[in-house]
Amino acid sequence: MRMGVVARRRLRSPCKLARFLLCIGMNVKFDNVVMEDFDGEKHGLIRLDNGLEISIVQNGLSYGGKRGLYEMGAMKSDGGMVYIEEWQDEVKGWLTPEDIDKELQMLQKLRPTNSPAGTVWRTAAGCQGL
Repeated sequence: MRMGVVARRRLRSPCKLARFLLCIGMNVKFDNVVMEDFDGEKHGLIRLDNGLEISIVQNGLSYGGKRGLYEMGAMKSDGGMVYIEEWQDEVKGWLTPEDIDKELQMLQKLRPTNSPAGTVWRTAAGCQGL
């Protein structure tokens, strides 16, 4: 298990919000995510060991953003959104930093499984007790 912290910065285009990518081990917390603030919008991106990339945002269009809460979305490394069975969606909003900590712990335990509707990320049988 990787325990070090590695941050990588990548700009999508000039004058746009910077994306931060943070790869850490199983003890991932909201406080470890580098949140970039750009014109009142906050954005952070974290890559989990299972391959999921989790975007955390707070802005005027995000679920809960106008109330100071966060929204998180799950993506593959190519940027495509993924369906999280526990959320029954690809995103989850109205989250406090403490809620994000709980969601990140759950998300780290997920593994992709095939279903008739496509790939679904769900808790693997061997991960439930972690």
